[in-house]
Amino acid sequence: ISNGSGSNEILSDPKKVQLKELEDYVELGAPEVVSYDKTTAEVEVKYEAAAGVNISEYGLCYGTDLQSDVVKVKATADGRVSLKNLVAGKAYQMRSYVRDGDHEICGKPVSLAVYGTPVVLTVVEPKTDSESAVLSGKVEDDCGKAVTERGFIWCEGAVESLDVDKNAKLKSGSGSGEFTEILSGLSPNRIYSFCAYAENAEGLACGDVVRFTTGVALPVHGQPYITG
Repeated sequence: ISNGSGSNEILSDPKKVQLKELEDYVELGAPEVVSYDKTTAEVEVKYEAAAGVNISEYGLCYGTDLQSDVVKVKATADGRVSLKNLVAGKAYQMRSYVRDGDHEICGKPVSLAVYGTPVVLTVVEPKTDSESAVLSGKVEDDCGKAVTERGFIWCEGAVESLDVDKNAKLKSGSGSGEFTEILSGLSPNRIYSFCAYAENAEGLACGDVVRFTTGVALPVHGQPYITG
């Protein structure tokens, strides 16, 4: 084989050039939570690839433990990943991934948490007399944020829904668990409606509306009225 100078030389067999690893051609951004509620999250996945790199798939890995509890979800064309069946307040981790054929790389793990308004129940059939009622409720789950206020919303009459801004409110401390308050100053033989409520940093939630009727007032015994 001529080398262009008039002399000949023998070249060795061509060697396969080993390219650098995919990590050197792709930069993975940290996944960002765009929106969430109690059980779902919308996450944005970003990456930058050098010219000529053919990314065949990218998305998100997440779970409570990225070593043993991992769910992989592909991203849509706009780089969004929808995560479902999450538990509010539970600690998750997530990390981006990209795939070039059979070669896959993952980004650094970041924390993932979703929260929600509390889960609150109204306890039915309150104890009543003619002028008062013992109301009970329960915060079953704070959904990852501490309950800062809880209590009851109530009004006279039979209604389907209650509004914390329009109806009366009876506070009952804070935190999770059961709570009870005495609603006094009621009128005898009247229908009332109430529901339990609880509030955390995510907002306020109410239990079902329950109705009750106060008892009939007992006659007042005193001196007889005598005329004549």
